[in-house]
Amino acid sequence: MRNVAVFIESSTQYGRNMLQGVAQYAQLAGWRLHYEQGGLNREEPEWLRDWQGDGVITRAARMRFSPKLAAKGMAVIRWDGDPMGPRPKDVPNSDEEAIGKLAATYFMRKGFRHFAFVGFHDAVYSNMRHEAFHAAVEEAGHPPVQDFITSRAEVHQVDQEEAARQFLRSLPNPCAVFCATDERAAQILGLAADCGRIVPEQLSVLGVDNDPLLCQISHPSLSSIDTNASAAGLAVAERLDAMMHKREPDPVPLIQPTGVVERVSTGMEAVDDPNLRRALAFMRTSVRKPLKVDDVAQAAGISRRSLEYRFREQLQTSVAVFMRQKKVEEIKKLLLQTDYTLDKIAESVGIELQQLHAIFHKVDGISPGKFRKANANSRVTPCDLLR
Repeated sequence: MRNVAVFIESSTQYGRNMLQGVAQYAQLAGWRLHYEQGGLNREEPEWLRDWQGDGVITRAARMRFSPKLAAKGMAVIRWDGDPMGPRPKDVPNSDEEAIGKLAATYFMRKGFRHFAFVGFHDAVYSNMRHEAFHAAVEEAGHPPVQDFITSRAEVHQVDQEEAARQFLRSLPNPCAVFCATDERAAQILGLAADCGRIVPEQLSVLGVDNDPLLCQISHPSLSSIDTNASAAGLAVAERLDAMMHKREPDPVPLIQPTGVVERVSTGMEAVDDPNLRRALAFMRTSVRKPLKVDDVAQAAGISRRSLEYRFREQLQTSVAVFMRQKKVEEIKKLLLQTDYTLDKIAESVGIELQQLHAIFHKVDGISPGKFRKANANSRVTPCDLLR
């Protein structure tokens, strides 16, 4: 049995999800994990000084002992705790560019033409998400993104909170607001309420990391990008296993986000047309039912031809394509959040199994089975970490 020391923060959702991935691999590989809970600024514990184990995974801000163990030949994987330092080349990282692009694509599909970014200038991950978000919006031909950027230490200062309120008041209506983290997005929701901006009707707010507790206690509940940190944890564990067995590790992967977990803060499309709003609301509440374009037109109170015209004009897509995208989003939720068979999922969303395969492949380019397998790590359930 391999003995592995793990120092990944349990104070953040990203860290907890990484721990889940490491724990899943440990169970399969028969490792015994030596773990102590801690935060982002933790120090490696004294017991690690003369430890006789097989490997170490550490994100501790103060690495007192792991460098010495690595120098002695122990398998050690370390992250630098400096958010502005260079991203480590030999450990898996989130694809920050993909996260920024996903946020822009998500908002543009909802029909937004005005965009804002709220982030930090002293965090590499924020800067990379910011640049990718800007680039995707600019490439689509929309007006420039409006930015509110501070240091991480300034966000709760009274003058900075007032500056953020002024920024939110200045944004056009409706506006898509992408925040670098869930914590920052939750704060922005509170400041938006302070200055009378209505979410999601006027401001649509999206965070990153999908911290379930933080997203649910926010008001309204916060939509967020799932960064798939459990896959990062699994990849780290696989890399350490190769090192412990003196094998050449596989190339370091960039971990792709699994998608947007939509809650109330982004729960409306950016449209002013009341008939179109009725159509979208009907489609949202009927996503698990068999649905035809004529049903949507009837719910909207307009003709099918008029509905199609309004979709093309305001959302740059057809009713059928939009319906298909929403259906696939619901299928993805069931693939990742349940153990339903594909037959059961097809039944749950009101289509035949053959249709499920067809529309999923048309939208995502792969089969639902391959999607579930590729994202299996995001479905990890917590398990005990034993000291």
